[in-house]
Amino acid sequence: MKYSGRITSSILAATISLAMAGGAQSEEALRFGSGQANDSPLYQLTYKKWVDAINEEAAGELTITNFPPPFADATNTWERVVQGVADIGVAGLPISGIPLKRTLVTTLPSTEVTDMTAASIALAETYEKGLLDPSLDEVKILALYTVLPSRFFSREPIEDVEQLKGMKVRAQDSNMVKAMDKLGAAAVSIPFSEGYQAISRGVVEASSGNEITQYTYKWSDYLKHGIEDITFGMTPFAIIMNKEKYESLSPEMKAIIDKHSGMTLTKMLATAQTGIQKKFSDEMVADGRLTWHKLSPEQYEIWKAAIAPVVDEWLAKGDGVQETYDAFLASYKAALK
Repeated sequence: MKYSGRITSSILAATISLAMAGGAQSEEALRFGSGQANDSPLYQLTYKKWVDAINEEAAGELTITNFPPPFADATNTWERVVQGVADIGVAGLPISGIPLKRTLVTTLPSTEVTDMTAASIALAETYEKGLLDPSLDEVKILALYTVLPSRFFSREPIEDVEQLKGMKVRAQDSNMVKAMDKLGAAAVSIPFSEGYQAISRGVVEASSGNEITQYTYKWSDYLKHGIEDITFGMTPFAIIMNKEKYESLSPEMKAIIDKHSGMTLTKMLATAQTGIQKKFSDEMVADGRLTWHKLSPEQYEIWKAAIAPVVDEWLAKGDGVQETYDAFLASYKAALK
């Protein structure tokens, strides 16, 4: 057994399948674990558009239905899909529980790689070239993309790197942990879904994140100050599907799924996130939940120099990461044009 909890997941999958079997046999009902409630702004403005497009074209022969948490969340979506509890899911790859190295190329801190759309396209193209981790082959990848660049959010304004010394900071992946350590902070690895509790209880004093996590997970209730001009990479996500379920579909339904997946879906998710980034930021700024700050030129160079070694250390791991890094950067630069 590769991952824990799979026997329980298999039983749950069978139970749900039996419960859904009472409907018309001609309709294929797909369970979607988006990790978001149906009324969540993130679901409404991103994933729902994709679901609605497929459902409309399938005209009743196939229906995708969102199952909100606790059906699946950021920490178990991959397992849920592999076991067939969920047919489709949104997986935050660094916290999916699978071995990853090359796919974490997008999480490297950078002051140059900051465009989410270009990064999403580059990640998808790097995958198509076979340069990401083989562990991704456990599922059918419908789309790869990144979320918005991670920035630094805190309870009080940060003007000097010395303020970070010993500060407990939530981080979502290994490269972010290293970046926080280089800056003198005490990084604590906590997934998005558990961030609010950790922040509200003072387990952490600051966090990496973006406008969507600040707004959707309500971290801005406590972390009201953000540094605008330093970014710490972008978390890779994937829309994934159970392989057996996909293969069981009719050729016509497969064609509809395929039409709305791949680079088409990658670009759609990137465009949608870019749109809501400004919406969420503007709303939080307007109601006093967020104030943006810029580092002084001197401090900017100090922060930039401090986190730069994270990239070199990642490349020193070998196992093909240099090839992945070079291909990703080439695709990123091309996508910017």
